[in-house]
Amino acid sequence: MVHTNLLIVWLLFGFMGAAYYLVPEEAGVELHSPRLARILFWVFAAAGVLTVLAYLDRALLQAGALQRQPAVPDHGP
Repeated sequence: MVHTNLLIVWLLFGFMGAAYYLVPEEAGVELHSPRLARILFWVFAAAGVLTVLAYLDRALLQAGALQRQPAVPDHGP
């Protein structure tokens, strides 16, 4: 699942970069705010990193829960 999410983020980076280059080039105007473009880049990068960390945290928590379960259940007396 992490791979799929990162693939989507990577593709979005490509589309955003192409749009930031091609639209002003074809329209003959400057970007309204290059600073906003840089901010959005870092927002998307942070979202990708946080998504990966969330998936890893969940996987590690599930692995820990599996290890804490006894191999043979105790049914009592």
